[in-house]
Amino acid sequence: MRNMVLGAALSLAVCFQIWGVNAAHAGTAEQNVTISGTSSSGSNGNEVLNNQVPTLMPTIQQGSAPLGPVKWKRVAGTAYDIGVGADGTAWVVGKNNTIWRMTFGSWNKINGYASAISVDPQGNAWVITRNGAINRFDGKKWVKVPGIAYDLDVGADGTAWHVGTNNSIWRMVNGSWKRIAGSATKIAVGPDGNAWVIDPKGGIFRYDGKGWQRVQGQAYDIGVSANGTVWHIGNGNTIYRMKTDSNWEHIRGSAAVIAGANGPKAWVINSAHEIFAQE
Repeated sequence: MRNMVLGAALSLAVCFQIWGVNAAHAGTAEQNVTISGTSSSGSNGNEVLNNQVPTLMPTIQQGSAPLGPVKWKRVAGTAYDIGVGADGTAWVVGKNNTIWRMTFGSWNKINGYASAISVDPQGNAWVITRNGAINRFDGKKWVKVPGIAYDLDVGADGTAWHVGTNNSIWRMVNGSWKRIAGSATKIAVGPDGNAWVIDPKGGIFRYDGKGWQRVQGQAYDIGVSANGTVWHIGNGNTIYRMKTDSNWEHIRGSAAVIAGANGPKAWVINSAHEIFAQE
């Protein structure tokens, strides 16, 4: 993997390192897994989102504040996935699929294992375990959530979506998963509770409450900030932010993973697994 350093060289002291491995979700057989006393089970697939003729560049409702220049600051540690809640609480997946939460500027290890992570508006994590099970943290322990997932996100309003078996898309409604037409590999959720996805061909789509609308660009990861600002990772680990005129703005730096954070902000992980937060 190329060692791509995000932005200018930074020399912030690293308190410790969290080295991890991405869990491969190969195969379709269900497997049981336990995390802090809760259990669940796993799957995979490939399609094209709705096979529809897309409408390019819909009008996007962004936060009212103008978008300013982006400055990145190095955060101690390294990670393989990251989630940040609307309240600013950050969690990461680290070495051997371990789970870490930032508390008062330091990473604290939380019992359990994960391959992907998101954070709800209360600052509690939702995770996908190494075998595809879904669990959420209630502030004290992990609680099993039904379903099998390969990516998931929780919006600033608390709405959860996930990508399931055969790239299927699911939205939680009144405590149960409701299947939404289409297929995806990556998913992020806006503050209005509607999802943005990347389909298996790299196309970007947003859900408008009734159907999927095509958005220009190709992406490998996507995130939506608490105020509705949308971000994606493009070719060559380039970072893009959607401007208020609904065009993508190239942002200085490079990243492999991106997560929307509090306000209009984002956090990223670069190809060297270093963590950066928007100032």
